[in-house]
Amino acid sequence: MREGGPTIDRAPSDSVTGRVGLLAVIPCEACGRPVESARGDRRHCSPKCYHALYNRAHPVARQAALPLTPPAAPVPPVRDKRASVADRDRLLGHNLRVLDRLRCGPATNAQLAALLGPASAWRTRVSDVRRWLERHERLTVVALPERGGIWTYSLERIR
Repeated sequence: MREGGPTIDRAPSDSVTGRVGLLAVIPCEACGRPVESARGDRRHCSPKCYHALYNRAHPVARQAALPLTPPAAPVPPVRDKRASVADRDRLLGHNLRVLDRLRCGPATNAQLAALLGPASAWRTRVSDVRRWLERHERLTVVALPERGGIWTYSLERIR
């Protein structure tokens, strides 16, 4: 018999049918363990080996993960020279909140002050937003006086 070829063994007779069958013993194509098959059609010792061999023969091209978050919106920078580097991150957030509020529609000075909290320099944040909008989006922040010390701030296109 050749080395590495199929080996044929006689199986014990089947007590029910009285048949004597031939079993082919071949190595599993994936892992090399012996596989017994009456017809010689089994070439894998388990479904796991079958799938492993199939996946090796048929590689799948996988696409890289797509970023699902939108790109960060540009934020008006802090122009205040008195602000420390540590405070600039917080003030950038304030600038963004003022810009988002003005994009929703007109806002009063009381609403902007309440938006940023007590003792905030909301006028400086409006100034930062105005300067940034004029340079990048051809918009400006316009302040119109109301009665009783209330001012209304809104966005307008620069002509």
